[in-house]
Amino acid sequence: MKIEEGKFYKTADGRRVGPMYHLAGSHTGNEFSGLGATNHESVRGSLQVYNKDGSVYKATYTEYTDVLVSEWTEEVKPFVNLTDIEKGELLFKHHEGEVIEVKLFTVGLWLKTDKPVWDSRHAYRVKPTMLVTGNCEVGPDGKPDFTTWKEVDTQSN
Repeated sequence: MKIEEGKFYKTADGRRVGPMYHLAGSHTGNEFSGLGATNHESVRGSLQVYNKDGSVYKATYTEYTDVLVSEWTEEVKPFVNLTDIEKGELLFKHHEGEVIEVKLFTVGLWLKTDKPVWDSRHAYRVKPTMLVTGNCEVGPDGKPDFTTWKEVDTQSN
């Protein structure tokens, strides 16, 4: 994978990062960054610096889940932009007891909400169930090296 300026990417744990921008004057000249990248508890949602291949450049707060694994393809629409049918389906699923998630665009993460407020600026969805199967190598520290991740199969609802 090659990081391109202006595009969004998906982390190993499914978070959206971007839009990516080239860091002018960076150490090697090949580093990029994007909003919503870091998943470390003390700086969650902050900027992270990436190499051109999606691996994490030197960082103080690096989680293995911060590694970029693919380009982002999911279309996310705020509630105001949903059709009446889409809104109705979402409201019915909530009424039926399905778990609803809200995406606050300032945070960039999908969060469970027990009492959705249906704010026109936020996106909502029924929490998806997904099983992603893949392989990656184990690093010298005994932790998964997600820069070597290869997706084998994805099954979702």
